[in-house]
This record gives sequence, structure tokens and C-alpha cells, in this order.
Amino acid sequence: MSEKLTIPEIRRIWHQTAWIDIPVAERVVSFAFPEFNDYPNIVRKRNIELAKQITETGVLRLPTAEEMIYFLDTIYGVNACVHSEEFKRVRDLFENGFYIFNRNFFLHEGVYVCRDINSIEENCNLGIDELEAKLGEAENYHGVRFNPETRVAFAPVETYSSTLAGDGFVLASFGPKVTEKLVTLSKKFGYQSTAWKDEIREINYSTISVLRKMSENPNLLKHSGLIFDGSSIGNSRASAFGVKK
Repeated sequence: MSEKLTIPEIRRIWHQTAWIDIPVAERVVSFAFPEFNDYPNIVRKRNIELAKQITETGVLRLPTAEEMIYFLDTIYGVNACVHSEEFKRVRDLFENGFYIFNRNFFLHEGVYVCRDINSIEENCNLGIDELEAKLGEAENYHGVRFNPETRVAFAPVETYSSTLAGDGFVLASFGPKVTEKLVTLSKKFGYQSTAWKDEIREINYSTISVLRKMSENPNLLKHSGLIFDGSSIGNSRASAFGVKK
């Protein structure tokens, strides 16, 4: 009997062409260019596979949520970048979004967010007891609990909001200082920026967030802004960046 013919998956081989050095607080983080986005549009698989492509290079790691906001703030906030054709591709990609490699666990009581980039593979089956143990003696900010050492946070449903500025999920995802930077950045895109949450799931189900812009049409300014999407639907065309280890 003849062997069954199988069709191999063909994907583009990633080749780095440049480093984009971004000041993050008191250090410099080097983003590898171009982006990673070559994978079939299967949301639940795409984000993890892109993360693997980045880490399997051996020279790159995943960017933290904070680093991604500093990256975007530089691309859109520094005149030399705003008016540079070299960064036009990055700005064009933002309409489909960039992955923020946090892991979100949405429950009836609220959402646990693991901001540790290593959690993408390691923490996918954490239970409530394990998440609470990682929270430990957590700090409390506007009702959201944070543990800076384990980078785990919990936002109760009572802290949810329809805007980025007052949303507990956003606070849990970025922390207070970087949330302020994100809110400031969002004003460049309009006045309807918002955060989307996922439907309630079992504890062993988690999502990865996407941050994207809605529109740059000046005629639609009142209906444009940023979307921070923590839902399982996400955006299957989102891209990811790697940064130098």
C-alpha cells in the first residue's frame, strides 16, 4: 500500500535586518526588525507559535508589556520616528495589532494577569490557589492587587471600566506608571479607547492580549482610539516583536 501523501507547511524564514533601540526607563531595549507575523490565522495557535519563533532564534526573548508601550510611545511620540518612512511599516502593522505577551485568566470574580513573559508556556494551567500564592503579600492600587516580584496581578470585576484610564484589567496588565503612559499614547488616536475582556472560562483556560488602533481617519476621530483586547477572539492578523536578550 502506498504511503499517504502529506503536504508540508511552508513558512517564511525570518531574517533580521535591523535593531530598533528604544529607551525604557533607565535602560535601552533593542527590538529586532522586521516583526514576526508569518503564521496561519488561527488565533489560539498563532500567538503561541509566534512566541516560539521568537525564542527559538536563540538570541531573542519576548518583550514585556511595559517594553511594548515604550516602543509604541517612541514610534508615535518622537518626531524623528513619527515622520520617518523607516517606521511606516510599524505604524501600518498597528492596525492589526501587536501581541502583549501577558497571560490572562478570566473568572466570575475578575481576571488574574501573569505579566511574566516566561508564563506563555509555563503557566498555562495555573489554578486559583497557585495564582493566589503568586500574589502573596500583594500591593493594592485602586482595588487592583499587584505582586511586583512575581509579576502577577488580580483585578476584581468591580474595577472594570469602559475606558483605558480607569480599567482594572489594564492596570493589572501594565501597572500604574505604564498605564498612564498608555493612556497618554491613546489620545493620539482618538477618544474612544477601550479594553475588551474575555468571556468567563474555566481556570485552566487563558488568553494573550493584543493592542491595536481602531482608525486614523480624522473624520472619525470621535469613534477612533486604541483597543486593548484580552478576549480569546483577539486579532488573528496581529504581529509580534522580539527583543535582544
